[in-house]
Amino acid sequence: MTDETPWHFLLNPAAGRGKALRRWRAWLPALQAALPAMTVAESSADEGMAALAEAAVRSGKTHLVGVGGDGTHHDILNGIVRANGLASVVYAPLPLGTGNDWVRTLKTPKKVAPWLKMLHQQKTINHRVGKLVYVPFTPPTPPASSSFRVADTPRISPDGVPSRSDKRSPGAPLSPEDPSSLETPTPPASPSFRVADTPRIYPDGAPSRSDKRSPGSPLSPEDPRSLENPTQPTPPASPSFRVADTPRISPDGAPSRSDKRSPGSPLSPEDKCSPKTPQATYFLNVAGLAYDAEVVRRSENARWKNRWLYPVYTLLYLKDFTPPTVEITYNGNTVVGAVHTVNLGIGRYNGGGMRLVPQAKPTANTLALTYAKQLPIWKILLSSWRFYTGTIGALAEVTTTHAQTVSIKPVKGQTSLEADGELLGQVPVTASLLEQGFKVVV
Repeated sequence: MTDETPWHFLLNPAAGRGKALRRWRAWLPALQAALPAMTVAESSADEGMAALAEAAVRSGKTHLVGVGGDGTHHDILNGIVRANGLASVVYAPLPLGTGNDWVRTLKTPKKVAPWLKMLHQQKTINHRVGKLVYVPFTPPTPPASSSFRVADTPRISPDGVPSRSDKRSPGAPLSPEDPSSLETPTPPASPSFRVADTPRIYPDGAPSRSDKRSPGSPLSPEDPRSLENPTQPTPPASPSFRVADTPRISPDGAPSRSDKRSPGSPLSPEDKCSPKTPQATYFLNVAGLAYDAEVVRRSENARWKNRWLYPVYTLLYLKDFTPPTVEITYNGNTVVGAVHTVNLGIGRYNGGGMRLVPQAKPTANTLALTYAKQLPIWKILLSSWRFYTGTIGALAEVTTTHAQTVSIKPVKGQTSLEADGELLGQVPVTASLLEQGFKVVV
């Protein structure tokens, strides 16, 4: 089947630490010669791949090519879903990134001539789309910036000695004629905290006299700071902060019910794990939890990107990993125990060519599910060759099966989630397949 609809290329120039952009420039002359009507949109810091894909679908483009690796295709898929474009889009991956695990299952050509032949033939499959509902990571709220008194910091004059007004003893009250009292007036106390409760350290390393009282004790009438806001109630001193005081936004854009309380009010038990603020993300290859997600987390900040990065990190950090205890529910079965990894697959490859879900099929009506109970490190090392041969299910501690819906709940320890190489959040997680697939060129 051939179709003359122009192809719209979505380019991620940052894929593979710039590798995709270099290869794209090498491919571009051949692409333009074969596809003279092609158009290109390039992502940037202000507009990511998901936004590009969503805008393209909403503008009426139906034939999309994603240029990059697994993370690029992941983001484009989520943009297509947001634009309700699964039924109308024909998608072709151009594998120019570092992580090209998804296209291994599809057997997408990696040379320009055979890739163009594949594109012109436009043979497609109805590729299934996975949905993950999970708790996103909550970014820490930075503590409120404290006010300070510049007058307590020695000011250096051009000749290198402190100015006259700074020759007083640290912490001593400013005299009315002291010019520093006019240059840097003490700001009013912030309603969220009291500067006086934080000891001020001077050049000699000791706190000022007025700060040697216990934190939170009342200010004496003669303490000059008591004049800053005489009616201000004294809140409890706390150098830390509570992330729960930052409203959590639910998918519909409104704060969750638990965040409609007044800031600073006590957390209820259910607020502490944020079960009422789930987030949905869609994936097309493999999702992983526990050690799989931990390796993705560690590799995010790696200085170099290579297909061997994931396998190297997999072996490197085994001794530092404590398997979490989770509850896995699928097909009417419930399993509780410590796990090294849990994988949910539509594609068969992840992690630089590993086959942790060898039973996966992109057109199947079920997810591939693999979970490995806690194993001794020596056994993992001796069996590591099975990660690449599709025989991981031969281990007694490993279960490989299929399921329409999988639920993973926390019991003990931290359990993170990644999908298509992108770190997402944490358990509880529910995984399923959308009824609507999308057409992928193979």
